[in-house]
Amino acid sequence: MQAIAHEKKLVKLGQITLDGTKIKTNTSKYKAPSYDHAQKIEAQLKEEIKTLITREEVANREAIPHSMNIPTEIARRETLLEGGCK
Repeated sequence: MQAIAHEKKLVKLGQITLDGTKIKTNTSKYKAPSYDHAQKIEAQLKEEIKTLITREEVANREAIPHSMNIPTEIARRETLLEGGCK
């Protein structure tokens, strides 16, 4: 099949080489968290979510301050857990 495509000049075969070029990136090994640190952040976020859920349950029974939107805070921390700590 490949020979037919080559005969009909539908495929061009060539060489690919790597020259060892180093490309600078905009990353820092000092800004990336270690695995242990990421685990600590994840545990902290999970604990904050539990605390916020408890606060929301209490707030449903009592008046809550207007400065805090608990469902928004829970959603923000869950988003951090899903994408931010991986």
